[in-house]
Amino acid sequence: MKGDTARDESLGREDVPTVVEMPRGVRPSAPPPGSPASAGATIAGRYRLERQLGVGGMGEVFLARDAWKNLRVAVKILHRRMADNLTVVNRFRREARIMRELSSPHAAVIHDFGQTDDGALYLVMEYLEGETLGGLLEREAPLAAPRVTRIALDLLDVLADAHRRGVVHRDIKPQNVFLARAPGKDDEPVVKLLDFGIAKLEDHESTELTEAGAVWGTPRYMSPEQARGEVIDRRSDLYSLGAMMYRALTGEHALPAGSAAELTYALAHKAPVPPEKRRPELGIPVELGRIVMRALEKDPNARYTTAAEMAEDLRALQSEPSPAPVAEPGRAEVLVMRAWIVATLLFSLVAVAELPRVARATFPGFTVEAGRLVSAVVEPTWPGIERGIEPYDAVLAVDGAPVRRGRDVHDHVHRLAPGTPVTYTLRRGDHTFDVAVPVTTFGWSSLVKQYAPGFVAALLFFLVGGVAGWKRPTLRPVQALVAFTSAVGLLLMGSVDYDLVDGPLALAFPLGCSATGAAELHLALTFSGLGRATRRRPWLLWLPYLPALALFLTWVTLGGSPAVNLACTRVSAGMIFLGFILLLGSFLHARFRGRTLSARQSGRFMLWAGCLSVLPSLLLQLLPITIGLHTATVGSLGWIAMAPLAGFPAAFAHQIQRRQMFDVDVALREVARVVAMLLLLGVVFAAAAFSFGGIAWALAGPEGMYLGLGAFAGVAAVVAAVEPVSQRLRRLFERRADVDAASALDEMAGAAASAATEDEVVTMLVDAIRRAFSPRHTRLLERGDGGIYWARAPGTAPPHSLTGPRSATGPRADIDGDFSGATREPSHGTPADEVRRRLTRLGHFDAHTFLVLPLDGADGAAGAPQRVVVVGARSDGKAYSSYDAALVAGLVRIAALRLHALAERAEAEARLLHERCFGPGRGETAVSGAELAAGAPARGLATALVLRLSGLDMAADRLPPRRFKVLVDELSEAAAAAAFTMDGTMHASRGDEMLFGFGALGDDRRAVELASIHAALLQIERTAEIAARHGAPFVRARVGVARGLLTVGTFGAPFHAQCMILGAAVQEATELASAAKDGEVLVDEGVARAAEEADTMKIEPIPTHRGVRAARVARREGD
Repeated sequence: MKGDTARDESLGREDVPTVVEMPRGVRPSAPPPGSPASAGATIAGRYRLERQLGVGGMGEVFLARDAWKNLRVAVKILHRRMADNLTVVNRFRREARIMRELSSPHAAVIHDFGQTDDGALYLVMEYLEGETLGGLLEREAPLAAPRVTRIALDLLDVLADAHRRGVVHRDIKPQNVFLARAPGKDDEPVVKLLDFGIAKLEDHESTELTEAGAVWGTPRYMSPEQARGEVIDRRSDLYSLGAMMYRALTGEHALPAGSAAELTYALAHKAPVPPEKRRPELGIPVELGRIVMRALEKDPNARYTTAAEMAEDLRALQSEPSPAPVAEPGRAEVLVMRAWIVATLLFSLVAVAELPRVARATFPGFTVEAGRLVSAVVEPTWPGIERGIEPYDAVLAVDGAPVRRGRDVHDHVHRLAPGTPVTYTLRRGDHTFDVAVPVTTFGWSSLVKQYAPGFVAALLFFLVGGVAGWKRPTLRPVQALVAFTSAVGLLLMGSVDYDLVDGPLALAFPLGCSATGAAELHLALTFSGLGRATRRRPWLLWLPYLPALALFLTWVTLGGSPAVNLACTRVSAGMIFLGFILLLGSFLHARFRGRTLSARQSGRFMLWAGCLSVLPSLLLQLLPITIGLHTATVGSLGWIAMAPLAGFPAAFAHQIQRRQMFDVDVALREVARVVAMLLLLGVVFAAAAFSFGGIAWALAGPEGMYLGLGAFAGVAAVVAAVEPVSQRLRRLFERRADVDAASALDEMAGAAASAATEDEVVTMLVDAIRRAFSPRHTRLLERGDGGIYWARAPGTAPPHSLTGPRSATGPRADIDGDFSGATREPSHGTPADEVRRRLTRLGHFDAHTFLVLPLDGADGAAGAPQRVVVVGARSDGKAYSSYDAALVAGLVRIAALRLHALAERAEAEARLLHERCFGPGRGETAVSGAELAAGAPARGLATALVLRLSGLDMAADRLPPRRFKVLVDELSEAAAAAAFTMDGTMHASRGDEMLFGFGALGDDRRAVELASIHAALLQIERTAEIAARHGAPFVRARVGVARGLLTVGTFGAPFHAQCMILGAAVQEATELASAAKDGEVLVDEGVARAAEEADTMKIEPIPTHRGVRAARVARREGD
């Protein structure tokens, strides 16, 4: 009782002794009253002890100074009285050797090791200033998730170093983790792992230093196998690290317990609550919680196998922008976003309604901006342009009245009838001149030619942003997209000269010009890798709109001055150009320096979207102005120039809405194929048209004849050539991929056809995928209890009985800077709904960072497959194209078909096994609580019946061969029919002896035994009838029936090996058949009891035969 109390009290402390006593354990010694060394003493002539740092059961630790190097060190001195304890001495020596061999920077540096003059062992190591992790947790727990991750990565580094050398620490706990301060630095402390004193070497040495029944370690952080005193390996250290991470993340222990007994029970039977569910208010990342829960698996095979594997998952989590805790979207945020979308729609409707007024409005003959400047929008046929007015001339007066703002010009001409001449005083540079221009109407022709393309493009921008914002109003990338489309839409729609009519629409142009640059910067910040900063400070995303707002207010209030108006126009143009450069820079940075493959692919897709939309639009707009072409025909190019602009936000919307990477390579290949096909078909058309048209022209036919004939011939040639040209070009552009795919599929199909087991098929599938793409890893995940997927290697047992984390994540949080929506690939412990969401979609233009493909069909309400194949990221850093995904899906499909065939074959073999053991039609209902398989025998009770025929030798001598054969066949068929009638099965037949089995696992024993007796009596009677009919009355049957253990699934070629399926009952039944007389049925004691309860049978006990108590069974007279 005293020992139990001591252990219970120790649970409240983390720095308990390193040995927990078990029935056959050893206790640590109490601290000694004195010490062999004291402050001021010198060790080994060079280490002067300054002061005591600590004392323990085995020794003391002093702060000392190395006189040779003038360096402060820590000296650990073993008590002299411990020198006779070989185990302690070996531990001390081993700690020095292990720590000296470790090369990790997170292991304490060993300077010296030796023995003092009085025999005490000492160990000299670096002196560390700081505190233990235990002290930090007592003061500040819980710690932030990034800090815990960094500490864990440092510890995994030193553990990986130790494990490579075959060393298991066995006592990972906060008190053994030291956070050392680097001298003169305020950076993050250096993590050091201490106390390798009880470390276990994975070799023969460990048996010498570990007593049977002793559990070394600290109870709160022990692995289950360590607490049971079993042999442990490196995975035990990973469990202890997971327990320590759990404590650091939550501030609580993974398994709460008030006593040693409760803790022991919890280690064996209880699963910890996932940390993100234990403390949901802390916002612990779900992926980090899953890593901790995998380390805390009770089954060592379900944990990480190495420290490097665990570190890889932590680094992957650390390298990705950690999503903020998923929260329900705020209703106010949704309402604001959708209200803005409705407002843009209403603005568009009002703008459309104002177009007729603009077309009918009186027009000075040139357009004027708000600051009295002639607009850059010009039409050569306008009267003012024809009479020498140029863009950016300043209007000083109209009919002698001074002009203070552009609106004054429109107010003056509105009062005049069309055709009235008006004199304008203009200034160009330092020159002032007058021009007389008649008043006219703007007209639909000018409106459509000059403004309609931009107006349509603005509507497309509003439409793209509105659809995206309405569907996902709370996502930051969507909000940035809506802001961008709204600003550009205002700019394009406001370019219509609404100054011609009264109304607020004239403000749309300065507002759009001011906001477009800020919206481009907003989009660049959202797309860039600044996700963490903008999540902490979301106002950074809206900061660019402050200078835009200042510019707009300046433009509206002071824009009446030509100089201010011109300056605002140039500043807005500069902001738009700067925003475009920053947006392009964010794409380029993501393309070449993105931290994830999906970010790089997204940047590449955006660059192509910009090239295919923005650059051609600018080219078509600027080229006519540059070369001075202002004709109506060239002006119509605006339709071609402005409409493609909507492709740019459409690309963003595609990424955000589909949350899927776009396969640029496949798209470009398709574009090239279509262009090549159009060129070839154009050549075919031209060749056919000119050939036949030339023949008609040579024959001097009418003009309409040879034109019509040429057109008809060209169309006919194109129709005839389109299919073969399309097929040949498709083979040309996809030849390499098709050949590689066909080769891989053929090789997989041939190999899978010869696979005999499921493990062989899975291994072949993994090898085929690795040869084709060299992924970093390939996992087979199988759904277990609770809808959790578990990693399963070929040759291991299915994970249906495993338990583990049951944490299900909510909706996927958006990852800033990665519009593809790509998440981490499923791994060990991923919930079914998450796996189902991550299944790879085989779209034609989709690219993938990793592939998740079902190996079999979906079942259950969730629709998740039972097994999935996870193909990790490629080693060469490339994405999986849609062709690659289709190839892997084909390989998986071949494997699935082979697995299905193997399952059907196994099912057929099992059905045959059931029928052979339990009788035809009874296999599915015969088994209760047992599963039969040829390789896994099941045991139960059964009844064996051995039928032996006598007189066959005499019949062979007396009967003709043909008649003797007929006699033997009829006897065998009759005996088998009698057994089958009673639901028996025939297991063997050899000459004059036949073996039958009755019964199955879980059957009613009394009914089975009665059925075997009835079959035996029926066999006796039918044998006599058949023998008499063939003139061989001397041929008789005798039967032995016995009950015994049944072993299903062990079949052999020889008779007795085959009979072993009925176990010992076969031997007893054979002995009884040998002891029986002709026409008798002998049964053992167990079968006889069942016969006694039947009114139709007569039981006569007989003397014990070879140790078997038996009875003779016969029918009662009259039955």
